[in-house]
Amino acid sequence: MADGGVRVLRDVFFRGGAGFVFVLYWYRRSLGVASRREGGLVAGCGLLVGLFLLSAPFSRGLVALAVQLQFNRIFWLVEVVGVVYLGWLLVESPLPRFRRQAAALHMRPRRTVVAIVALLALTRGGYRVFVERAGQPIIQVDLAHNEWNGIMRWASDQPIGTHFLAHPAHSARYGTSVRAASGRDVYLELIKDTGIAIYSSNVAHRVDQRVRNLGDFENLTVDHVRILADSYAIDFLITEQRLDLPIAHATDRFVVYELK
Repeated sequence: MADGGVRVLRDVFFRGGAGFVFVLYWYRRSLGVASRREGGLVAGCGLLVGLFLLSAPFSRGLVALAVQLQFNRIFWLVEVVGVVYLGWLLVESPLPRFRRQAAALHMRPRRTVVAIVALLALTRGGYRVFVERAGQPIIQVDLAHNEWNGIMRWASDQPIGTHFLAHPAHSARYGTSVRAASGRDVYLELIKDTGIAIYSSNVAHRVDQRVRNLGDFENLTVDHVRILADSYAIDFLITEQRLDLPIAHATDRFVVYELK
């Protein structure tokens, strides 16, 4: 329990950035530049952190409501205040080093803050566009023209109620989910199904059972696929594997096997 408490405090003051906000506010007060309204804002941050600390034991104890409320997201708000304080520290604070750097830029302090934030945003956005998603369009209205979405277009032509089996992490692997891209249901979409499961014990048990029954999708056998198809009324299997099953549709990469 002690170790768990230490981890919670570490998350609050380091990963959450709350410690930075409180220390900078104390520093601004010592300089006499903190306003009364600013004190209220930081007090609100303290209240949010306090709510997180109160919720932490219940979340660790797997109390459903505490998990569902996701108190850890309060740090998104605290970090906004932290970014503002960081701008003040770099540009307007009386620390000699930072003042010299601001003067060297020949810019007004507040404009410097805006420039720094814009530069950081452009750097992060550039990394996302040119490294993480290299070759992907910046804005896209329709689904990309690739093999997976071609399979999804074929799936959308199947009757309403058609049920598919695909890799449980297919939306992350291929860019779109079966449900969103084809309008048809799928046996398991791990990212969304587990997210919904935290709000219902019944759904959580069902998702857990499906994960267990599926096993290792990469090594599915024909017999295992047939058992799943009979148990869950699955009509088609979408996979990159080559199996001894009737083929309903295929591309160079993907094969859709008919299970009924």
